[in-house]
Amino acid sequence: KSDGDHLPHISCKYLSLQGKDLGNFDTKITKNDDDTWSVSYVPAVGGSVILHVLLYDQELSGSPFNVDVAPAKGAIDKCYITGPGLTTTQIYQPTHCIVTVNDQMGRRVNQAQVGVAFGDKQVDSSIKDNGDGTFLIDFTPNSPGILIMSVMVDGKQIKGSPFQLNISESIGACPAMCYAEGTGIKECIQYRRADF
Repeated sequence: KSDGDHLPHISCKYLSLQGKDLGNFDTKITKNDDDTWSVSYVPAVGGSVILHVLLYDQELSGSPFNVDVAPAKGAIDKCYITGPGLTTTQIYQPTHCIVTVNDQMGRRVNQAQVGVAFGDKQVDSSIKDNGDGTFLIDFTPNSPGILIMSVMVDGKQIKGSPFQLNISESIGACPAMCYAEGTGIKECIQYRRADF
């Protein structure tokens, strides 16, 4: 509580548990009608934060405070997907897409659950967390035609999902389904034609 119209010197300091200064967290201090002051801030990191509240460079009663900051959540309307798997996809050819997970402010979110489903079709797929707010979806279509791919972040479909992929017949042979045989892959003589 302040003493009338006098503006007290209120400040906040944000530290990690290891004592690292975390910056000012976009702190705003405003005077209320009842001569008290309100502080608002936007944490820029998740996890445990030590919050020091100072009045005239002295700790307030109870300060410092240990604040648990929950990680930001992905906003499904701010998440998006890119990559060749959305455009040029052939049967039996491995391809991929990259899902970028952003929060409501458009900032990358490092902790999210990303999932993929392919309608009623069984498709070999895997998801790798790149640790930077992006997730790699590798998949190999196993039949030609339309493939419906649903992409979820924290259990909800992202903007534009489900995606309709056109899976084309393979152009030529599939290397994984072919083999070579003959003497030319086992032994040969220098300067003589070898066949297989």
